Amino acid sequence: MARHLTSRPTRICLEALALPVPQHGSGRKHTRLITLERWQVEIVERHPDRFLRGLFHSDGCRTINTVVRQVAGKSKRYEYPR
Repeated sequence: MARHLTSRPTRICLEALALPVPQHGSGRKHTRLITLERWQVEIVERHPDRFLRGLFHSDGCRTINTVVRQVAGKSKRYEYPR
């Protein structure tokens, strides 16, 4: 017998959430300054690769982007995850 897992939308209304998760602050994301706290900077300095990967994948997109460019007169194909 197969079990089917379901997900349910969840809301958290807690002002303290803005402390560890600053992207949930007030205002529009593209107009407010987002800075890292010292403890966050320390983590990013230890794991810059993971930080960058998280930035690249933060929109939830998991596709392979394919680009073809002319390099030295030959077509070169580049693929990278997005």
